[in-house]
Amino acid sequence: MAEGILLLIGTIIIVFLISHLLSPDPARLWAGPKARASTVQYVIQEYHLNAPPIYVQLGIFLKSYLTGNFGIDPETGKSVLSEIEFYFPNTLELVIASFVILIILGVGLGYISAMNFGNKKDSAIRVFYLASWATPTFLGAALAIMVLSSDLGLFPISACTHQR
Repeated sequence: MAEGILLLIGTIIIVFLISHLLSPDPARLWAGPKARASTVQYVIQEYHLNAPPIYVQLGIFLKSYLTGNFGIDPETGKSVLSEIEFYFPNTLELVIASFVILIILGVGLGYISAMNFGNKKDSAIRVFYLASWATPTFLGAALAIMVLSSDLGLFPISACTHQR
């Protein structure tokens, strides 16, 4: 538990530092390249970017995150926490469905492989297993969408049960 909290705090610190290293003016980066000076000034005031030492800004940043204030989504203008709450049911549904498929495939293929140890079925399952672990997740997901949705038409390409 303590390691998880330290990992979370460490990740937040790294995100903060990267946001300050990517741009000498994080307010301009957040507001956008075509933002008016008044918008940039608002971002500076809202996120306390006018606090001179970076460690003071980091402290404010950490306090915000640890109290659940994740800021405002620049695309929608809504709080990031409300966006997370909105999309969480869909994410949980996807995770549970993936876990069920993983268990069924893993146990099923493991059983077949054990019953056919050393022959062609076992070797094919082993190659499939190694290839699936070696494939980056984003590539496997893109290929699955292409094959299962576009080519075979088994699933819609995009669907959301919790519409706004």
